[in-house]
Amino acid sequence: MILSPCTWVAKDGLRCSTMNGLHGLTLSEHLWYEDGNVILVATNQAFRVHRGVLSQHSAVFRDLFTVPQPSSALLVDGCAVVHLADDPLHLEFLLSAMYDRSYLQRIAEVASGILSLSHKYDIESFYEEAIYRLLEDYPVTFDRFRSTEQYFLEPFEAAHHAGSIFIINAARRIRTPELLELLPLAFYLCSLLDGSLLVKGVPRSNGELEKLSADDLLRCINGKEGLMKANAAATMCLGPFTESLADDCKVFETCKKALVAITQDALEADIFSACDALTNIDSWIDEKARKYALCERCAGNIRSVHRDAQKEVWDTLIDIFELREDLPTSTDLAPSGR
Repeated sequence: MILSPCTWVAKDGLRCSTMNGLHGLTLSEHLWYEDGNVILVATNQAFRVHRGVLSQHSAVFRDLFTVPQPSSALLVDGCAVVHLADDPLHLEFLLSAMYDRSYLQRIAEVASGILSLSHKYDIESFYEEAIYRLLEDYPVTFDRFRSTEQYFLEPFEAAHHAGSIFIINAARRIRTPELLELLPLAFYLCSLLDGSLLVKGVPRSNGELEKLSADDLLRCINGKEGLMKANAAATMCLGPFTESLADDCKVFETCKKALVAITQDALEADIFSACDALTNIDSWIDEKARKYALCERCAGNIRSVHRDAQKEVWDTLIDIFELREDLPTSTDLAPSGR
């Protein structure tokens, strides 16, 4: 069956079908309620839901349903059909959250999809909660980032953060200050991805691939060189230089020998040449300090110097990925909820 062309009533970019067929459409398995009284169509996906649920959450939908249908309008099983120019997967995420609030989860794909449509349909509570969920995994301050366990040397895996592609694309779609503020970390994480995954894209829930735009892909590729240089500078404290040792070290010669051994281990672990300039390696430093009898004063000094160097890298991400014009100003970030 193929959905026939329809006469429609325009309202805020939406249109109401006046034909009685859903030809060629895939009916949602999970969002097709027999007692539903409106059918939403996005691309080739159809969802039979309830006007009351939509109106309860969204003033945009509430206003839409006040538009009188033409007398010639034909219904599908008693339901008006509303065509939406939305990504059907994002619409599925949004509707699922309307019926089950727990669906607003930390998965970047889901949260980003809900963000895009909650912004469009003026569902402020969903927008704010989705941002909150993303901030749990994608902090916007260095201190919060560095204290987040998943960014420690163990168990950090770049592939686990491929969802940052969804965040970048969502920020490009709706450009809200809260999403734009996530861009520096999102680009940093994308730049660490395997080249094939970065170019081909990350799988979506429907089997399709989510890809970066050509411009943003280029930002990631070019940013790798900047990150390698930044990391080389940030890890200088692990080199065989006495400046890295504490001024008040009581066992200087022992710590000097220990630092040489630590440098060798860092070389073998590719710490100096890596792109992941922001990975928290405090535990690695402590492990090597114990192994080679580096005193706590010197170990603490190395940790502190490395942390300060990483903070400088964090602050320059916007330049490494050429994002200065994209980021919101302090005025944009004033507490307004949206």
